[in-house]
Amino acid sequence: FGQDGPYRDKAAHDLNYLAIAGVLGQIGDGSGPPQIPLNVIGDYGGATMHGVIGVLLALLARQSTGRGQHVDVSYLDTSFALLGAVPGIRNYFVGGPEPQRGRHVFGGTQPYYTVYPTKDKQWLSVGCMEPWLWNNFCDAIERPDFKAHRMQVNHFQAPADAAQLAVKAEIAAIMTQRTRAEWVNFFADKDVCVGEVNGLADAMNDAQLQHRDMVVPVVDETDDLQPGIAIKLSETPGAIKSKPPTIGEHTDSILQSLGHSAEEVAALRANGVI
Repeated sequence: FGQDGPYRDKAAHDLNYLAIAGVLGQIGDGSGPPQIPLNVIGDYGGATMHGVIGVLLALLARQSTGRGQHVDVSYLDTSFALLGAVPGIRNYFVGGPEPQRGRHVFGGTQPYYTVYPTKDKQWLSVGCMEPWLWNNFCDAIERPDFKAHRMQVNHFQAPADAAQLAVKAEIAAIMTQRTRAEWVNFFADKDVCVGEVNGLADAMNDAQLQHRDMVVPVVDETDDLQPGIAIKLSETPGAIKSKPPTIGEHTDSILQSLGHSAEEVAALRANGVI
């Protein structure tokens, strides 16, 4: 929660930061409880990303001033700050109405920005928010009459109306006529924003992720595949040099590097110290 303030000593996890910041209250379709995201918003998109930016800013300032400084970054602050990047939600900060969960374009109720079940009980994402992309989608499924239900500016802070919900239901019925793989192949040359909802194993086999070296074998470890380096540098590219360690894997080597003998480490383990 930061280095000061009434919450500075309060315990919390990503879910709590998102809840307090107002992020969790905006996730989901509004018909049930808020949907709980993975811990990548407050933890990594929030504090970690802003922490790196803060360090880089401090280094840049040091070049001019010669002085270092304390960088204070909190999960709550950064989670709240990220809301300013969400269309519709940011309108509230400049005098617009308070956004409500499920009553905006990202709630999954609009036909052009949602997920649909397919014939094989898988899911396909459709994100055709721009009018030309939605038009392409409607032409592809041979329903040009749906074009009138494209995204409008007011949808950022408005729920889907009865007509839009009806269109979504009709598209859902169409999507059940083919498997997920069949739809992916069908839309491949249609210039639309669609994508299969992959499981992790599917993602590991994704052609684009593999081409971008985002699924790589660990050096000298032919059995294990790991996520690659997402930031591609042309002159000093990164590499995965080891797999993530298991808990306690390096305990002995670290203690021995600090001067403890193998016998002393064994005694610590026997006594339940480690």
